[in-house]
Order: sequence, then C-alpha cells, then structure tokens
Amino acid sequence: MSSIGRRIDALREEVRGISGPTASASGREQIAFTPHPGQQEFLASDAQRRVLVCHRRFGKDVACVLDLWARAQRWRKDRRRRKLVPAVSIGIVYPSHDLASEFWRLLLRVIPGYEVERKIESFPRRLELRGDVAIEIRSGQDPGRLVAAGYDLVIFGEAGELAEEAWL
Repeated sequence: MSSIGRRIDALREEVRGISGPTASASGREQIAFTPHPGQQEFLASDAQRRVLVCHRRFGKDVACVLDLWARAQRWRKDRRRRKLVPAVSIGIVYPSHDLASEFWRLLLRVIPGYEVERKIESFPRRLELRGDVAIEIRSGQDPGRLVAAGYDLVIFGEAGELAEEAWL
C-alpha cells in the first residue's frame, strides 16, 4: 500500500462515520466519504500550506472539513498538556456569510453531535468541542476583524473572492 493509501486509511480511522452513512449521537446523518485521487493527495499532505485550485464539484469543502476534524482530534491530544486555551483553535474564513453558512452546515454533518459542547449560531459562528477545541467561522467582509485571531489552522474558502486586505 502506498503512503497515500496508508494516510487515507489512518484518516478514515480518525474520523468516525466517513466510510459510510451513520447516525451521530445528535441524530444527524453523517456523510459517506471515499476520497478520489485528487482529494487523496490533499489529505495525505503534511505541507504547512496547501492550496486547492480545482473545479466546482471537486469536493474541496468536504476534504477540508475532514482534514480539519482529523487534525483537531490529533492536536487536542498533544496540546492539552501544554495548557493552551483553547488547546486547538481553528479558523474558517469565507468572503460572505452565505458561503460561510454552507461550510457551517457541512461541518455540523461531519462532526459527531456528542463532540459539541457549545454551538454559537450568530457570526462569527463557533463550535466548542470536547477536549478544548474551538472552531470559528468568519466572514471576510470586514478584514479588520480577522486580525490577531491566533489560529492553529486557517481555511480560506473561495479565497480569490476575499478582499486583498484579508491577506495582509
């Protein structure tokens, strides 16, 4: 088995419910996911920065949510000992509230309900998970509000549509 195959198998093990549809503790159906070769390359990469430039139906958001969830599970085990508050902080930035809302709904389908300790529906949306993990979804409409967030991981969705100030 290739290193990509081993990484995908490990990812499947880490992220419960992605090998077939199941019901989470909240009663929501989780998504079934078998990554295609392009997603496999992305999920297998440990690069500090990764950019997905691909067609509309590639599954970028699904791959990002699953990668986010797997990393959060790994990191919270390592970082709890370092007394960071929160132990893991993840930011997701989309150019508009509408696009951010789509990612939010996907995120809620992937993360099991029993993991969620607190859910804030208003913007910036926030999930606080067991093990001191915080996931925050923001709009890039006001780039000044993105300053000094201190995230361990940031996902920029539809990055080409973000204002230039969001990158500075």
